[in-house]
Amino acid sequence: MSAREATRSYQAGRSRFRAKLAELLAARAIEQSRRPVVVSITDIVTTVRKSRDYQRLASKVWPHVTPERLVRALYRNRRRLKEAAADLVSDEEIDLSLSSSAPARRIDMSATDVALFDEARWLIEPITGPSDMW
Repeated sequence: MSAREATRSYQAGRSRFRAKLAELLAARAIEQSRRPVVVSITDIVTTVRKSRDYQRLASKVWPHVTPERLVRALYRNRRRLKEAAADLVSDEEIDLSLSSSAPARRIDMSATDVALFDEARWLIEPITGPSDMW
């Protein structure tokens, strides 16, 4: 099962993917080593996760996303916007959305922008309990 399918949010899937990737790379490093391993697998995974190459690869494959970045990307991509909107908006409304831009700052948001950003935040990392709501 993929990391995204096994979790409820983008961020949780990303964390799970990064852990599995580090474990896979550590296991391959052990397999390719011609010498006996004298450190624990946990230490090797930690070393892998700290490496610059691992950080670059993991971020390229599954980048960190903020709600603002997600909304900006949506406003720039007709296919994504049409897919997200399904049958709720017309092609003209999609054209209008693409000709505008996402608010650059929170202070520039309208009430509907706030709702959109809230939804984006929930998709990335859902609120899980009452303490997260306030």
